[in-house]
Amino acid sequence: MAPPTSPSMTASVLWSLCRTWGGRLAGFVIYFQLARLLTPAEMGLFSAAFALLVLSDIVADQGMVQAVVQRREVGPAQLSAVLLANGITGAALAVLLWLAGGPVERWMALPGLAPVLQAAGLTLLFSAGGYSQEAWARRELRFRLLALRTLVSTIASGALGVALAAMGYGVWALVAQLLLAAVLNLLLLWTSADRHRLARPDWTALPGLFRFGSRVTGMRLLEYGGTRGVELLIAAKLGAAALGLYAVGTKIHYICLQLLGAALVDVAQSGFARLAAEPARLRQSYLDAVGHVALAATPAWIVLAAAAPEACAIAFGPGWADSAAVLTPFALLGALQVLQQFDTAALNAAGRPGSSMLLGGVRAAVALACVLAVHDRGLAAVAWTYAVSQALLTPLSLWRVRRVIGAEPVDWLRQVWPPLLAALAAWSAGSAWRAWEAMAAWPAPARLFCLGAISIGVYGLVLAAVARPRIGALVQAARARQP
Repeated sequence: MAPPTSPSMTASVLWSLCRTWGGRLAGFVIYFQLARLLTPAEMGLFSAAFALLVLSDIVADQGMVQAVVQRREVGPAQLSAVLLANGITGAALAVLLWLAGGPVERWMALPGLAPVLQAAGLTLLFSAGGYSQEAWARRELRFRLLALRTLVSTIASGALGVALAAMGYGVWALVAQLLLAAVLNLLLLWTSADRHRLARPDWTALPGLFRFGSRVTGMRLLEYGGTRGVELLIAAKLGAAALGLYAVGTKIHYICLQLLGAALVDVAQSGFARLAAEPARLRQSYLDAVGHVALAATPAWIVLAAAAPEACAIAFGPGWADSAAVLTPFALLGALQVLQQFDTAALNAAGRPGSSMLLGGVRAAVALACVLAVHDRGLAAVAWTYAVSQALLTPLSLWRVRRVIGAEPVDWLRQVWPPLLAALAAWSAGSAWRAWEAMAAWPAPARLFCLGAISIGVYGLVLAAVARPRIGALVQAARARQP
């Protein structure tokens, strides 16, 4: 009997989840430890260099990983051509970052940025050498290899970074962590028995791969503008310490968005795709998903917004208290962003990824404009303006969904207004209780517990008052599904 040529789909899914969530959780724990050992200025200086490195990495990849995965037929000759193309691009970008380090440092007025950027840019030499192997592993469902690579490199490099930070190496602890992770990722890919073999490059395959990859690159660049692009502007306008506070404040928001939204949206997109030929069912499925997630996820965001100072103090230490001014508006925004992810899932399922790309471009442009408009008023003003502007773009997203799948904005509003109203009441109650002067003397965990209890209690009471029939219907439906 011939041996199996690839792992089972079930095993692949499990290893993919292990890679995604195991790597993220390990990375989050390491990040928390590093933040406790480093100053906002050190974290901000590295964040600025890392933002530029991410931009270079997007260009070096050229969307080739996704292009190879989706290609119907690919062999060692085509993969070898991809390897050389990525390698040449990565090397050129590493040289460019090295030469541009000084001018970029002077332009951004961030002393010490040049050597950090030059050293971090060396990772492009290693990451570019692994794109073709990563694409091959994904294509062949070798997610066990990818999971082990992620876990080993994350934990080993994180341990080095924490150790160096504890020894007082500052920002260079983060640079060393980044370099070791890149080296380990490359070694684990190329020393695996599942690696693709080298062959004479087939350059004729590149134009088709480039065409697909350019669309992937375009979407990643738009996403970059609204995230890392904002970080670069904050660094240039407000300094490294402000960027450090912003990066740490938005980290908890990012973690919660991934934990509360990403997994649900992955499932929703698969389910929506099956209903693409049935517009009525797709529309109802979309509205049901938005309504259910609004009920379930909103309390977590409101507790996070109400207890932002305590969350920052517990997660990162007392030196990061000012990050709460960033986390509060971003947590409130998160309650909407979780729901907006279903817009993207529905548009993609309906075969309109261009609409998602358009929305991403508008969001990125508005985010950058907001930073430029209010940066002179401080970091808190930037964070609140960003959050409010992104929330105000919700009607644009709903209009695109209406055009594509026919879901009326008024139907969407019927689904979300009860939990959003309850959330507003809960946040107001938490904010009022915080004004009690005696609470300031309590330990952070005690304040977090009380704020959470008050916020969730008020949320539940208001929701029961305005949406009792809907909650009862959901409970009955859940009971009916039990065996």
